Amino acid sequence: MRICLIGCGKMGAALLEGWSKLSVINEITVVEPNKINVGKNIKEKSNIFFYNNLSKIKFNYLPDAVILAVKPQIMEIVLLELKMLGIKSSCWLTIAAGLPIKFYENILGKNQSIVRTIPNTPASILKGVTALCYNQNCKRAQIEHANLLMEAVGIILQVRDERLMDSITAVSGSGPAYIFYMIEAMIEAAINIGIDKDDAVKLVEGTLVGSAFLLENSQEEVGILRKAVTSPKGTTEAGLSILSNNDSFFNLIRNAIEGAQKRGKELGKL
Repeated sequence: MRICLIGCGKMGAALLEGWSKLSVINEITVVEPNKINVGKNIKEKSNIFFYNNLSKIKFNYLPDAVILAVKPQIMEIVLLELKMLGIKSSCWLTIAAGLPIKFYENILGKNQSIVRTIPNTPASILKGVTALCYNQNCKRAQIEHANLLMEAVGIILQVRDERLMDSITAVSGSGPAYIFYMIEAMIEAAINIGIDKDDAVKLVEGTLVGSAFLLENSQEEVGILRKAVTSPKGTTEAGLSILSNNDSFFNLIRNAIEGAQKRGKELGKL
């Protein structure tokens, strides 16, 4: 495959890191004026070509996919420039939050094959989760290419109802930030009760990774795994009683996800 990535911020760079490891991708064109998020190993790859702006691209082939990875607030400007420059693609794949498929159709053309995706940053280590939604113009080849790109950096979920995409963004797209925030809180709590900072980091990070691996490889539901750690009248039960008081922890998570979903819908109206 030969692809073009427009925008290489944190998410774009995460995807680029994952794609750079794939032999199925022969060539990657990247358009990004500020390569601050791009690692040295990526910059030195012989099959990845960087350009500062769109006007410098001269394709002598039709890319299998152009990935649109710029902020929703500037997406319209980028799309209009692409159209003005006559840059075409077999498939347009967007990772911008909030913007619906019809937004792209209205600018690029209603005959274009467009895939709306929601990846997350673990894609950089090939452990991402990506939801994909396709417009009616996507044929088998475009769907297979889009699936291949996103399966290459993790697992995928095909979504038929586009209205669910804002909800998915709030859960898996933003989800790593919630988890990292919890880790920050646990590390700080560990330090506050006397554990050395380096040891606190090692304890918390190791606990998270081990718990995630156990969840991934266990046949048990997550609630059963939680109960397996929680002995009656033990230390875990004492800690959980504080988190579960009046469903406070569940309510915080629910409110966070609903807030992210609301913002996604607002971005779609920009």
